[in-house]
Amino acid sequence: MIALTPQQRRHKDLIRDFLVYVNDQDAQYVLRGGTALMVCYGLDRFSEDVNLDGHGVAIRNYVSRFAQNRGIDYHIVQDTDTVKQFVLQNGNDRLGIETVYRRKYTDPTTINKINGISVYNLDALAIMKNNAYQSRNRIRDLYDLIFILTHHWDDVSKHTKATIADAFSYHGLERLDYDVKTQQDVLIPEELVDQMTNNFPGIYDRLGLVGDTNRRTRD
Repeated sequence: MIALTPQQRRHKDLIRDFLVYVNDQDAQYVLRGGTALMVCYGLDRFSEDVNLDGHGVAIRNYVSRFAQNRGIDYHIVQDTDTVKQFVLQNGNDRLGIETVYRRKYTDPTTINKINGISVYNLDALAIMKNNAYQSRNRIRDLYDLIFILTHHWDDVSKHTKATIADAFSYHGLERLDYDVKTQQDVLIPEELVDQMTNNFPGIYDRLGLVGDTNRRTRD
């Protein structure tokens, strides 16, 4: 992982402390997204926000109590039946927290408990990241998906790999080329983008896809 700045280290500690606090109160919130990969699965890029799937209605109370215990401010961004968003403000450090209530049921076999935090397993996260990349074409989602397949290949099911292979096959390497060349992400330094493009041909091959994987994606 690229060395974090002092501010990023403090932010990561704040994320972890908040997640452990919530899980100590309630088991109805499951971490997803890039922060799930960073905090629980060793993602080698920084992720800055907390995204949860929830079933309980007490998240506002937990945010309020956590902020009070830490002596920091918080405010409500959105509070509806399906989405609740908050911001914890610790000086210049701003942590966004989003809880989504769109799933009536979450399969318990898709959830792990890691270091006191309820988090989706890697197969579920791979599905989510693949869906996200196919729908919004963000290089951040592609980076996270390639990270999972590179470092946690055996934790992804054959069915999920086949789904990812179908998606990559449909768009081909040209889409990867285009997205890498036209997008910049402040949370993915240049050397990590290069690392991803170097890893992609091997993943493409392991997925059973045929293409010009000998060429560098970035000219």
